Amino acid sequence: MAVSAARRGPGSLPRVAFVAPSAYPLGGIAAWLEMLLPALDGEGLHAQLLLLDGDLHDAARYLRVHPVPEPAATVRCATGSAEGRVRAVAGALQALRPDLVIAVNAPDAVLAAARVACRPRIAVALHGLEPDLYADLERHAALLDGVIGSNRLACAAAARRTGLDARRIRHAPYGVALPDAAPRPPRRPGTPLQLGYAGRFDTFQKRVQDLGPVLDALLAAGVDARLRIAGAGPEAPRLEALARAHGDRVQLLGALSPRDMPAFHRSCDVLLNPSSWETGPLVVLEAMAAGTPVVSARYLGSGLEGALVDGGNCLLHPVGDSARAARCAAMLCDPARHRQLAHAARLLVAQSFLREHSVAHWGAALRALLELPRRPPAVAPRPCRAGRLDRWLGSAAGETLRRALGRRAAPAADPGDEWPHTHSRVPREHPPHWSMLKALDRSPAPDRRRPGASAPAKEASWTVS
Repeated sequence: MAVSAARRGPGSLPRVAFVAPSAYPLGGIAAWLEMLLPALDGEGLHAQLLLLDGDLHDAARYLRVHPVPEPAATVRCATGSAEGRVRAVAGALQALRPDLVIAVNAPDAVLAAARVACRPRIAVALHGLEPDLYADLERHAALLDGVIGSNRLACAAAARRTGLDARRIRHAPYGVALPDAAPRPPRRPGTPLQLGYAGRFDTFQKRVQDLGPVLDALLAAGVDARLRIAGAGPEAPRLEALARAHGDRVQLLGALSPRDMPAFHRSCDVLLNPSSWETGPLVVLEAMAAGTPVVSARYLGSGLEGALVDGGNCLLHPVGDSARAARCAAMLCDPARHRQLAHAARLLVAQSFLREHSVAHWGAALRALLELPRRPPAVAPRPCRAGRLDRWLGSAAGETLRRALGRRAAPAADPGDEWPHTHSRVPREHPPHWSMLKALDRSPAPDRRRPGASAPAKEASWTVS
């Protein structure tokens, strides 16, 4: 284990440690942390960042992209084993001595926090809908003091799977800044319609396979369109083939930093969001803040959240319906429609999804979890037995001997092997999980989250009917 730059909160402010991986510095979660952590002092909390470091997790690179006001703590696992990871994080948390630990795609932090002598409260920041995340919540429910979700559907699913008291499930949506620059004006007649996509190159969630058919449908309808694509991921070859097939109509920009995103949105007439599910997405809020109209699928997670209103602040289409998405995009060739949606979208962000709104929600959620009674102590399960020493001696004794001998587990195959984002092995297509989510994702009453509707200053505890 290696721990660097531990820090203490000033005065008597409660200390909250966020434990997060460092392998994905260009992701939305990293941008969210950079926004949130410095602002929590204003909420009466002192935030500490503990980054998971290693051969495939590069904390130094992460911090170059997302600097924090004070040095972050980092932790490495010398042995590479499951028990070694938990011990390494436990040692780091004991040095930091937080009052509350927030695990951000870092389930080892949940097990580690349950072991340390300083007895912090433990919560999970929930930023996804994948079934393995909820299997983890169910598996670790006895250890958790709370769950904070960025999406109302995520909160409802967490309540269903964990059985936690409703006061311990908190909703804290994302927030973005309103750019100083004026919104991009509507497309001028006779110029191409500039479409944009930004996100991970993935087919299961992000459905990048729909981008080509949307462009083709527009061209077939006589709309001169261009497509600018920002991001990276496993489906890069598919999009490279799309660019070769369409020549200069398709431009691949690579992965953009958060600081590049305002200029990207201003370069687009329309942002496409074909996702099948989301817990934000942050990119949609950024586009709305920039005054770029959004054409989005009715993704799982948008119903219960109630923020996107078809024809009010965006245009919506069924998931996978590329023809309908193209018709929606073509409607934005009308300058009046473009201006109306851009204005309503910026109004929604200004009244409900600014960074200060998100910080206020997070501050209220964290304070609430700190004020609730401690849950009864529970014994943290031991990590799985990974090697011969674990099988012969058990994971605890096996790890002790492994460290004494200077032995190391086999090299990690990928970042998720080095520091797993989940302890549960559940197929991502797991039908019962997605069926549960679809049943929960009911649209709210029409007046609960309309274009320009204000979010409550302090989020109430989550309840599920």
